[in-house]
Amino acid sequence: MVKCLGSASIFVCAVFVCVAFAQAQITDSEGYYDIGVFAFEDGDYVKALANFERALASSPNNPYYLQYLGRTYHEMKSYEKAFQAYRKAVSLMPDIPQLKYDLASLYYDMEKYEKAGDLFMEIAGADPDHVLARYYAGINLYKQERYAEALNYFLSAAEDSPSVKTNGYYYAGVCCLETGKVEKGTELLTYVRENDSGLLGDNAAVRLAAAAGRKKPVKPYQLYLKAGGRYDGNARLDPEDSGVSGDIETGKDEEDWIMFGLFYGSYDFGITPDFKIGAGYNHYQSWYDEYSEYDLTAGIFHLDAEYRFNRATFRLEYAPAFFRVDSENYLKRHGFKAGAEWRTSFGLTTGLAYTFYDNDYENGDMDGDTNEMALNGKWSVWRGKGWIVAQIACEMNSAFHPDYEYRRIKTKLGAVVELPWNTAFSIFLKYQDKKYDNTDSAYRIERNDDKYIVSASLTKRIYYEWLRAGVDLDYTDNDSNVKAYTYHSESAALFMSVLF
Repeated sequence: MVKCLGSASIFVCAVFVCVAFAQAQITDSEGYYDIGVFAFEDGDYVKALANFERALASSPNNPYYLQYLGRTYHEMKSYEKAFQAYRKAVSLMPDIPQLKYDLASLYYDMEKYEKAGDLFMEIAGADPDHVLARYYAGINLYKQERYAEALNYFLSAAEDSPSVKTNGYYYAGVCCLETGKVEKGTELLTYVRENDSGLLGDNAAVRLAAAAGRKKPVKPYQLYLKAGGRYDGNARLDPEDSGVSGDIETGKDEEDWIMFGLFYGSYDFGITPDFKIGAGYNHYQSWYDEYSEYDLTAGIFHLDAEYRFNRATFRLEYAPAFFRVDSENYLKRHGFKAGAEWRTSFGLTTGLAYTFYDNDYENGDMDGDTNEMALNGKWSVWRGKGWIVAQIACEMNSAFHPDYEYRRIKTKLGAVVELPWNTAFSIFLKYQDKKYDNTDSAYRIERNDDKYIVSASLTKRIYYEWLRAGVDLDYTDNDSNVKAYTYHSESAALFMSVLF
């Protein structure tokens, strides 16, 4: 009996010791946490970090401790460590107050504007009274150049909070200017200029000065005219430059002078801010000095529809066309194109497009279909002053006669950049691998062409906003296993262009 009582006493004491030890651990971790919070609020982040780490040593899965650990790393600009702490806290308890806001703020400082914007919009949607979430949702959309979406967030935040009113009106005014709402943008920026005596007011004044000469309405139409003269070291008509997919073998290697003209006109019917239907016409004409039999006339009509949804844009197009060589019919074509683009938060736009052509040539042997799939990329660089452009496409051409059936891989890489003195420069490198599917009936060989193209252009605005002058330089080298199709050419063109 005594032994039993002794054993029971030992057991009870052990339980009390364990409970006391656990309670001491809880008290210690909470104490470290409290000290860390005080240090954090005082701006002593080194001390705060040490105490949060001690608290987490005893309670490694406490989401509140992890949240403050993330905040401390955030303030110390250790963004990756802050992200790891926030991510673990979210996985343990995603509904902690301010946790999503903390994570969204971290994404913003890491320049991950798309993720930050999505989180701020989620917070604003769940809590309409969260003014700062609305404001920063606008800021992150603005960083992504999604001005139409950002505008509503800026306006609602500015109208609900005097503390963000001036800043909200400034960014809302800029968004209005970027989306063509010049009158509203001028009104908002005028308020900022008159109510802020600091840098923001100065910036508003600069924006107002730049907007003073802009037309208020956004033009639904576009007119473009380009005309000039070109010297070509190889007077060989290359119909691909005007969209003709067939071959015109000239057998010439003679220089010539060519006059050319290009006209383009289009009109957009805006159904809604995100949906429009358009129509237009593109006309190209060239006149050779000596080899007039290569004069080319091309006319392309188009009907298109475009729909924008958040960062995505979807397009459909129908484009009937005709081509004439030396005033005689060469090709009639029906073209259909479907594509989608996606714009990211760091200036990159990617797209995928499918094109189908129904080709009706005067030479019936060439009649057939063309199918093309293209992957496109466009990256805004140099703070919006330039673009890097890339494309890879695969084309399959069928024809009535097997001599004209081929497969072609097309690649393109180039850059466009705005220079001082109202000047722009562009350069493009292109490579095409064209393989014919069958043995040519005349040359008794399966034709294979490798084409290399280098194009550069320099344009300058002169006198008026709508008037440009420029020079185009081109080099083409077509290497074929059929000698008659091997050639190279250098050309230089001077032109004037008008855009309304």
